Amino acid sequence: LCGMRALQAPCVVYSFGSHNETSFEQGLRRLKPACEVHIFDPFILPNKNYARALGVHVHDVGISNVDEIWPVGAPKCGWKRRPCAKAIRMETLDTIMRRLGHSYIDVLKMDVEGAEGIALEAMREQGALSRVGMINVEIHGMVNKRHVLESLEADGFRLWKAEPNIALLPVAGPKRVSWEYGLIHKHYRPNRHSNSPEMAKVPMVDKAGKDATKAVDPPFDGWRF
Repeated sequence: LCGMRALQAPCVVYSFGSHNETSFEQGLRRLKPACEVHIFDPFILPNKNYARALGVHVHDVGISNVDEIWPVGAPKCGWKRRPCAKAIRMETLDTIMRRLGHSYIDVLKMDVEGAEGIALEAMREQGALSRVGMINVEIHGMVNKRHVLESLEADGFRLWKAEPNIALLPVAGPKRVSWEYGLIHKHYRPNRHSNSPEMAKVPMVDKAGKDATKAVDPPFDGWRF
């Protein structure tokens, strides 16, 4: 992650779509043990005892563009797109933040198997994106990545990482199935808890009392695909 070493408590991390794979959260906890980390996945959550030992909070809820309950038997449930074996609770980021009492998220990570497009659109419409500092998102093939990235750029986010996700298919062989993107808001400053340009102008001071502010808005001439 870009700028993670500058984070200090209080810092908040939301991770959507763990699929019981927690290497990201483990690495973050090792680097920044004071950060408050939340994992959200209505389908496959880490064992609660393991999560407690890791020092993270787990939530049986998914991210979407509306607050709703998917009933048992609803189609296309989870990454295998099978009928839901249980009732699934979906919420918008705005609802989740209000329910957990968070006014700002330092890091938002999403791997939600194609739901990232509608979820990000709802964040934009509800104003939740203005309360996020960094985004790590996997954009899948069914989502218009150009639209997603250009919309995020218009909201003040700047791309710092683009990495293909390659799957080895039994017949076709290696195939690019998605892209992982890292973005950071141009006015984000650790511990400011705001994306306002006024707050970004306030210098960050290190332990020695020196100005530690680093610009995160380099000259930008458009996305490249």
